[in-house]
Amino acid sequence: MGLLKHFILPLLALVHGGMTALAVTTGGLAGAMIDFGVLAPDYTMTDFEDHLLFVVGGVHMMLFFTSVIGLAIENFHFRGIHICIESIFFGHIAYSDVKYGYPAQISVALACLSVFGAIVHSQEPGVFAKDKDKTKTG
Repeated sequence: MGLLKHFILPLLALVHGGMTALAVTTGGLAGAMIDFGVLAPDYTMTDFEDHLLFVVGGVHMMLFFTSVIGLAIENFHFRGIHICIESIFFGHIAYSDVKYGYPAQISVALACLSVFGAIVHSQEPGVFAKDKDKTKTG
């Protein structure tokens, strides 16, 4: 689990932790979107748009906690499911960013990192593990 556990999951946990912190601050994700130039400063969000931003914040919070759990426990299936959810989540955000013309470099990079994490996970017990070719018995 070296690369997935010691690099990819901690990096994704930092991303989700930062987005969770943005979501629960006073300005929330809408404030961050204004700061980054995605929304105009005088834009008034509808209730539905505001609700969807809180949903995104909740998903980041859930993925933050599951990233931390994936780091804390030794469970192959949990990490596999988690990295697949990360791939779907960031893939959707990257597609949306590209489709609507938003800056997509970060979301595409995170989607690629998540897919790379799934590829790494599929090669477990690890490309560089000494016992890669051994089979478990009993």
